[in-house]
Amino acid sequence: MEQSVQELIDFRWFTVCYSAIQIIGILIIALLIAWLTNHCGGFAWAAHPQLQFNWHPLLMVVGMIYMYANDFILSINPSRRIKMEQSVQELIDFRWFTVCYSAIQIIGILIIALLIAWLTNHCGGFAWAAHPQLQFNWHPLLMVVGMIYMYANGMLVYRVFRTERKRKLKIVHAVAQLFTFFLFVIGLKAVFDAHEASKTPNLYSLHSWFGIWVAGFLSFLFPGIKHAFRSKYLPIHTLFGLIIFSLSCITALMGLLEKAVLKLSKDNLYEQLGSEAVLINVTGIFILIFGMLAIFITAQPGYKRKPLPEDELLLTDAIHE
Repeated sequence: MEQSVQELIDFRWFTVCYSAIQIIGILIIALLIAWLTNHCGGFAWAAHPQLQFNWHPLLMVVGMIYMYANDFILSINPSRRIKMEQSVQELIDFRWFTVCYSAIQIIGILIIALLIAWLTNHCGGFAWAAHPQLQFNWHPLLMVVGMIYMYANGMLVYRVFRTERKRKLKIVHAVAQLFTFFLFVIGLKAVFDAHEASKTPNLYSLHSWFGIWVAGFLSFLFPGIKHAFRSKYLPIHTLFGLIIFSLSCITALMGLLEKAVLKLSKDNLYEQLGSEAVLINVTGIFILIFGMLAIFITAQPGYKRKPLPEDELLLTDAIHE
């Protein structure tokens, strides 16, 4: 079986992806150097502390992203990966699954509670078109509830209910996606209406650019779109799901940081770590932990749902549609 799997691997895609990684990696480093040199004064050391700081983003990106990614790629051996997955699957203790899933639910509810506390006590609460500034507050709440908490639970349906019939799980998964998409649309309307009322430009920040990518990927997985295509390419569907969720977490963290900087940097309140700054930072840390746990459970081979005999009938029906 290992030989047959290995024969099916198309290394042309590996070559294309690896080349793209190298080109994009070098481009990122070049853009960083250009930005830090032309707009931030260049590089120096202890004699010029402001310029010394410029080494930080460059070295972190080169070391923790570019070099780390290359080291990880070189460590992957396709011929050994199958054996490794089998051994890992045998050693998995499902007690950890229960612990991780419980932690996800607790942290998810805590994130929502922290967001509501922050938006109510420090940002004036919630309203709609009559109060554009308060209407904006729906945006972070609905995006986190939909694109992070609900989306994660939608991903985990097949892990939590591993013994249920797949037809039921597909319905639950589709309903979760529909609800996520509904909250996503309302959250977008809230921010666009608030920006239009206050004459604030749209789609200028890195946070908003990431949001565009999330919307693009989400449209691919929206229930009912290209059903036959998604049934035939289930691995791509799963990969896109993880990409969307990862981008959603990253976008939420950037949004929190952007809001903190715009709201608190005027009087150096963010640097002083007041109660609002601490609340924002703690919420961001919990979002990061939540995302890591959800991705771990979803990507862990031993937690995957084992196929049932009826699954073959569903697959046949999907192909003939």
